[in-house]
Amino acid sequence: MSDRDATRQIASLIRRDGPHCHYCKKPVNCNTWSRDHIWPRSRGGPWKLDNLVLACVDCNSKLGNRIWKCTCKICWWANIYYSIH
Repeated sequence: MSDRDATRQIASLIRRDGPHCHYCKKPVNCNTWSRDHIWPRSRGGPWKLDNLVLACVDCNSKLGNRIWKCTCKICWWANIYYSIH
């Protein structure tokens, strides 16, 4: 993925979810954000917006390749969809 595509994805995530970590809710900026896969790449999760959330680097690294058990609409849908595909 190019830097330009990554920047577009992050901008889309900020528009959709706001400029805060999906997990700890702390504000993030260009020095502290990362994209996290709801359904991890190591388990076949794609680089699609419906499988990504904005996360701070600390939360993203702590989560590793585990699946976050979240009940928000974004995570609920991704967990259902990617668990059967």
